[in-house]
Amino acid sequence: MPPPRWNLLPASRLEALPREQRYFEYSEAYLDSATRLCKVLARSTRKANFQRGAVVLYLVQHALELFYKGAILRKAPKERLVHGVPALRARYLKLYPAKGFLIQSTFVPSYANLTTAEIAQVRGSEPPSDQIFRYPEDKEGTPWQGLFAFEATSFVGEISALKNDFARVRAAIDA
Repeated sequence: MPPPRWNLLPASRLEALPREQRYFEYSEAYLDSATRLCKVLARSTRKANFQRGAVVLYLVQHALELFYKGAILRKAPKERLVHGVPALRARYLKLYPAKGFLIQSTFVPSYANLTTAEIAQVRGSEPPSDQIFRYPEDKEGTPWQGLFAFEATSFVGEISALKNDFARVRAAIDA
């Protein structure tokens, strides 16, 4: 039995929630965990390194993925969900095209001023963002190519802005 101070959600309560709500609950948990770790990294230069920053980035990215899935399921309960923020964001924006549903995200690449062929070439050479935050190398054991950095102090503000977007959009979805 866990210590009495633990506040665990019984699995039966989680299972009783509507499917989309379960995704929202997990999204909130990932974002909360990212916030806590990011604040620790902002305070501690000893603990602040890219590996820990990558964990924060992964948690935020996964929170965004889960949020999109919850919103999609709210409007299309039978939807077969895919993985990846860009694909989920595209589907989300089709279901929620109004400007008030827009969520600002660090994880949406911009290909401004590139042709379709150039975009395809860039996408083909980009490491998958869900992988670069989880592993130090690709499947062949080669370190990821690119410039990767993380700065915790300013990212705390980005996470806070995302939390605000989630709350605003959830209120609109629930209305």
